[in-house]
Parts: sequence; structure tokens; C-alpha cells
Amino acid sequence: MPFLSLDTRHWDCPECKITHDRDVNAAKNILTAGLAFGENVSLV
Repeated sequence: MPFLSLDTRHWDCPECKITHDRDVNAAKNILTAGLAFGENVSLV
């Protein structure tokens, strides 16, 4: 995967042709990390 600058908010995967959103991915990663610690994570 090529280097993406931090101001790139969306990018298209050349393999799967899907448009990805960095903010949505970051939110999913934070939720996954919280759940891994067994914390009560609200989906608010």
C-alpha cells in the first residue's frame, strides 16, 4: 500500500476497489481495543 498523507481522509483500495474512510476505521479500531480490555464500551 502506498504512503498516504495525514490529510487524506478517504482512499480507494487498488485491490478490492472499495473506498475506505480513515475516521470510520479509527473508530472501529478504538472500539475493538476497548472491547479487548473488557471495558464497557458504549456505541454512542
